[in-house]
Amino acid sequence: GSYQVRSGLGLFSRRYGTPDWGTVYIAYVGWLVGIMLIGKALMKWKERQSKLSSMEIQMGRGEGGNRGVYDPENDLTVAQFETV
Repeated sequence: GSYQVRSGLGLFSRRYGTPDWGTVYIAYVGWLVGIMLIGKALMKWKERQSKLSSMEIQMGRGEGGNRGVYDPENDLTVAQFETV
């Protein structure tokens, strides 16, 4: 599709004596694709950071005093729940 648009802009410029915007169009398409790829990578990175953070909290390595501490009296780990 991009090649056809670029060619069409070239034909239009030759027929009517206007500047050829074909290379500008290709640069614009490349810029849009780059922005989309950067956005996708940023979303994946944030999702991964969120998962790692929640895993650390669940394993007791994150925020919150004695989460995940072993209680030998009842052979269970201490569970603390937050109310919403």
